[in-house]
Amino acid sequence: MQAQAKAGKGGMFVEINVDAAILEEQNHDARKIEAEVGALGEVYKDMAQLVDDQGLELNKVEEHTEQADRNVKKGEEILRETSVLACSARWKCFWIIVVVLLILIILFCVAAVVIAVVVGVVKGKQ
Repeated sequence: MQAQAKAGKGGMFVEINVDAAILEEQNHDARKIEAEVGALGEVYKDMAQLVDDQGLELNKVEEHTEQADRNVKKGEEILRETSVLACSARWKCFWIIVVVLLILIILFCVAAVVIAVVVGVVKGKQ
């Protein structure tokens, strides 16, 4: 808004910019808002980058979780197999001990018979 006023004795009209200070203040405020909007845009870009980075990290966590799940399932399978093998090994040990005891009993019986025969032969010669 401009106002006209009489200046001096010559009656000349001079245009006075009454709103010059207001316009300059509004211009300064507009530049300030523009700078703040630019800064806000940078913040949004940074946030978008952080969200993208976190998405990558979440994907890595998901992959590690899936790998851990596969490893746990494989471990459970190996434990089941080991349990079966351990049971089988115990039975093998049991049967080996039974066979060894039978062999010892047979050897003891054979030794007793041999001793009895030798003692009988020695007594028979007398």
